[in-house]
Formats: sequence, structure tokens, C-alpha cells
Amino acid sequence: MLSSIDGEGVRTIVVRADPQAEIDSTVVGRIRTFSGVEWVGAFGPAQDVQVSTLPEPAPVAMRTLASTDDGRLHLGRFTIDGPSGEASADALRALGLLDPSGDVTTTDGEDVAVTGRLDVPSFLAFLQPLVVQRTRSDQVGPAAVIVVLARSARDVEPVATQLPAVLDASDAKFVSIQTSHELVVLHRLVEGQLGGFSRALVALVFVILSVVVAALLYGLIMMRRKDYGRRRALGATRRFVVGLVVARTVIPAAAGAAAGTGGAVVVLRALGDPLPDVGFCLGLGILALAAAAAGAVVPAIAASRRDPLSELRVP
Repeated sequence: MLSSIDGEGVRTIVVRADPQAEIDSTVVGRIRTFSGVEWVGAFGPAQDVQVSTLPEPAPVAMRTLASTDDGRLHLGRFTIDGPSGEASADALRALGLLDPSGDVTTTDGEDVAVTGRLDVPSFLAFLQPLVVQRTRSDQVGPAAVIVVLARSARDVEPVATQLPAVLDASDAKFVSIQTSHELVVLHRLVEGQLGGFSRALVALVFVILSVVVAALLYGLIMMRRKDYGRRRALGATRRFVVGLVVARTVIPAAAGAAAGTGGAVVVLRALGDPLPDVGFCLGLGILALAAAAAGAVVPAIAASRRDPLSELRVP
């Protein structure tokens, strides 16, 4: 559930800058240094392009792009000399192009060759239909729309708070920062409720484990009470008997916890589900051992208090 709420749409921060803000594409390098940022792209101002050879050409917005990973949109698969760009499926349909190839013309009369199809991720859907013009990696241009993808929903607020300091805008009133605030709050609420429910469920499981261990061990001690009576008669102290019983419980419990944790990791990996970290696995195993040991204490004390004379008496 959390993975679905923690989708790309929730983690997206959109910065819109007017030309008066004077923000350029070098801002990408500054934002990428944030630890909570997964991807950042700076799109230039929209420029209408169309297929001039069609009877009724439809204009589509074309933008330049500077990003940390062009592969996110599958950019750069084809290169040619001269101005070129790549279009999304929606843009190709709007332009009237059947295939991701052909020429489009800007409002300034410049011809741009379409050389490929863009794969636009869901967090950039608001820019559709989209044509991205290829630019040199060292080319600096204006940034009109900056899209920042945080690593998780909890990183959205810290990243959005730090953004104004690195935008280097000439006037902050020409810049707006938008986040999915409601969805982030929902993510935190659901995460807190699920976390509390999970902790209560784990605590209940360990309590039941302790009760089951205590019941089974007490029955086993009653069946072998004469053995403990003999140990007491031969000089075993009560502390020794308690330690013996607890050790006989903890050792197989440790083997069971290790086997169970390893099996669970194998199943999760086979199903493609997210894996817990090492600290969680170790903590769960330690809690399981503690629950088993706690369940063994009361039967162990009962075994240590068996009277050697009564247990060894022959009827």
C-alpha cells in the first residue's frame, strides 16, 4: 500500500519560473547534490512546432531539456547533424506523424528533425504533448519548468524547502514551487497507522509465542520431572537447572529464527517484493529469541524447584 502511495506523482516537485526570474539550466547541477533527489530536469520555454506540409497543421510545444539522466525519457538513441528532437506518442499524434521521424518547423521558420520517440514517465505527464529538442551537454539555456523527483514522499518537504536557496532567481516573486502536499500528508498518515498496527501485531505474535513455549515446555518438564529430580539429588543447583532448561529452548529457537528469516527472504525475492534491511531481520530474530527465552523462564523455575526426595521415591 505504501509503495503505491509513494509513487512518482507524490514525489514530484514542479518549479515554474517566468523569464524575469533569469534561471538557467545550470540549476540542475546544484539540485542534484541534494541527498533526497532521484532525478531533476530543467525544461526550457515552450516553442510551438508544426508540420508545415500538412493542410491544417497543429502546433505542439517543443522544449529544451537539461537533466541528470536523459535515459529516463530514452533520449539520445539517435543523433544527426543539425537541429533535432524527439517526440512523445501524444505529440506524434498531435503533429500528424505516423512514425517518429520527419521534419517540424518552429514559429521562427527553423526546421527541426524528429529522430525518435520519447517515453514520458508519469510524473512528466503534465507536459504532454511533448517534443524535446536535443542540445549539447555544455549548452546553457533558460529554465522555465524544473521538475524534481524526490527519492521518497518523506523527502519532498525537505527538498522543496531547500530549493529556493539554489534556484538563484533574480526575483523570487517570479518563481512558484508546487508539491503534492495532500498526498504527502496522506502517505505519512497511512505510514503511521500501518506502523502502529504492525508493531501491535508483532507484539501480539511474540506474546502468543511465549505462552505456547511456556505451555509446551511445562508439559515436557512434567514428563521428565524425575530426570530433574535426579540432577538435583546429584548436586545440581537451581540456577544450573534454570540455565539448562532455558538453553535447551533458546538453541533450537535460534536455529528456527535463522531458518525462518532466510526462508522469508528467499520467498520475498522470488515474488519480487521489497526486502527488509539487515537491521530489521536481526531485530526480529533477537525478539524471537527473547520471547522464547521469556516463555521458558517459568517452566525452568518450576523444574528447579522439584523436590529430589519426592521425585526419586519409589512407590
